[in-house]
Amino acid sequence: MTIGGYPDTPAPATIPRVRPETLEPPTMRTPRTPGSRRATATRRTAAIPALALVAAMLVGPAPTLAAGPTVTDPTTWYVGPQGPVTAQAVGGSCATPDAATIQGAVDASGPGDTIVICDCTYDDGAVTISGHGHDGLTLTAQHPWAATLLALDAGTPAGIVGVVDADGVTITQLRLKTRATCTDGPFAGIVVAQSRGVDVRANRIIGQGPEGDCDVQVGIMANAATGRIRYNLVRDWGFVAIDVAFAGTDTGRMAVIENSMQFAPPSMPPLPSARFGLAVDNTAATARVHLEGNVVSVAKAIRGGPTSSAVLFGIGVDSNHITIAGNRVTGANIALTVSGTTAVLVEGNVLRGIIRDCAGQLGQVWRDNTGRPNKSDPVGLCTLR
Repeated sequence: MTIGGYPDTPAPATIPRVRPETLEPPTMRTPRTPGSRRATATRRTAAIPALALVAAMLVGPAPTLAAGPTVTDPTTWYVGPQGPVTAQAVGGSCATPDAATIQGAVDASGPGDTIVICDCTYDDGAVTISGHGHDGLTLTAQHPWAATLLALDAGTPAGIVGVVDADGVTITQLRLKTRATCTDGPFAGIVVAQSRGVDVRANRIIGQGPEGDCDVQVGIMANAATGRIRYNLVRDWGFVAIDVAFAGTDTGRMAVIENSMQFAPPSMPPLPSARFGLAVDNTAATARVHLEGNVVSVAKAIRGGPTSSAVLFGIGVDSNHITIAGNRVTGANIALTVSGTTAVLVEGNVLRGIIRDCAGQLGQVWRDNTGRPNKSDPVGLCTLR
């Protein structure tokens, strides 16, 4: 399976060039005598007012056209601590911002707007972009990763940033971080649900690992959402760095491209259950997933917990209709495990696990992956190159 872009726009049809001579029948062309051009032009000009008068008598006054709907140009909103509590589009820069809080700017924004978050640390709570009134909204930092959003003290079930039922939303160049101490850590950094054409791009999500009280359970979660998750960094997550889920009648495709997942928490207790760098759970018949060029790096040896499943998987997939290509996993207990037998392609990955490099099923297509035959299940699934 390949992840394609938008179809090429067809070239416009060639419009034939028409020579001026063909605009009137040849029978109307008569030889002119000197001075006939000026006379003809004078007669035609003189006839115009008379024709207009006759038309006005027959038709009556020209109808008044109703005004069309007002089209509002997209607005750029600037967020900074010195901005007004109630968002007002009057500032237009980080020197004079339009809103003091990110959520205030989101609530005031409309389709296609851009929200620029000025360099600062924001302790405003969760940010929620909800509804198609925010389709096409872009949430971005003034400078890459210079705007830091802190998690709530008591946890954020919908994520530090959440997008629900809003299509074409872009979230980019933000830094999301947990607190040093808190009552309960956030469920996720970024959550996107029931939204199409989203672009979660070049964000940094920093957690504390499974031992921290304020750990980010899921770095980025996409639930029944389509679009792209790309170029993000997720570090020291609690459960899953990036999670993609489709179910039931969900349709569309999600591409997870060139993200970096780094797991090196300050300390590592025994895991109570399995952990994943990148996880896909797709039980929908018509949804498609593409994983390409992602890196999962585990720096610390993971000690087993009370159950045999207490291991860290680099990439764990339960999905049909998926392509897993050009990814690299090092240091996890099991580098890659894949369930699913329909349209599964695993190609060109570098897989190095402590316990196992590769685990797959019959019916899958595996080729040109780097791994160790004695650490494959079935044996030889990965080839040593």
